[in-house]
Amino acid sequence: MIIDLHMHSHYSPDGRFSIPQLLDLFTKGDIAGLTDHETIGGWQEFKAEAISRGVQPVLGIEWFTQSCHILAYFLNDVPNVFQQYMKVRRAKEKSCMSLLYKEFNKKYPQLKPYREALELRDHPEKILGLPAFAEAVSEAAKINSEEAEKIVKKQKRAMPDGTRPEPFYPEEIIEMITQWNAMPVLAHPYTRSKGKDGRRKKENVEKRIKELFNAGIKGIDVYSWNSSYEELDHLLGLCDELKLVPIIGSDFHHETKGLNPKDLKGIDKTLKKRVEEWVRNGIAKTS
Repeated sequence: MIIDLHMHSHYSPDGRFSIPQLLDLFTKGDIAGLTDHETIGGWQEFKAEAISRGVQPVLGIEWFTQSCHILAYFLNDVPNVFQQYMKVRRAKEKSCMSLLYKEFNKKYPQLKPYREALELRDHPEKILGLPAFAEAVSEAAKINSEEAEKIVKKQKRAMPDGTRPEPFYPEEIIEMITQWNAMPVLAHPYTRSKGKDGRRKKENVEKRIKELFNAGIKGIDVYSWNSSYEELDHLLGLCDELKLVPIIGSDFHHETKGLNPKDLKGIDKTLKKRVEEWVRNGIAKTS
């Protein structure tokens, strides 16, 4: 049995698998959670497709904050206020990336047309994501993609207030998730933020988790891409101490980013049962 509560489809800018392709990695009886980056665009298709295959769907979303990533899981009914919030935020993201591309076009006249940039990476919502944006800038400016991505990120952060989706503090998005009757969970605690290499130190991870526990997180992503069993033991100990639920997930984006969900088959059965119980109990309460 596979339980994977953290993965991304092509609705995430850096995801490449369609919903059916993603679910091809699962079989009947598995539990699969979709947690695309700040979008719920794939939810409806994912839920219908998973149920048709006998896979238990879990609807989630991954939020970026200034210091960490926060997952939100909607095991209860999804409130209309959240649906409306997402429509407005996604519209602003689409507008923001279009405006930003026009600014880059002034600096790099040789930049390919916006529509061609959109086609570099298939995105169902037709929003220009950072990977495609950086690829276009890389080609026009004759620089490597990593440098181009840094330039785009910096310029996006410098855009005037009101032209881009506002970034969150961790405590802020945790409070919002709770108000939406969803479960806030800290994603991959040992992963360093903003693309930095290496892993966080154990004492820093523990300090951060306890701070976020006081802010209202309800769970920890205890095993994900690049996790070690030493990290897993530490995070499970904190789950026990703080009465938090454990999450396991591949953080799958495509063949070379994230674990393959099938790799989670080997996770300890006791841990899988623990995760399965809170998921099924949460769903049962709202059925």
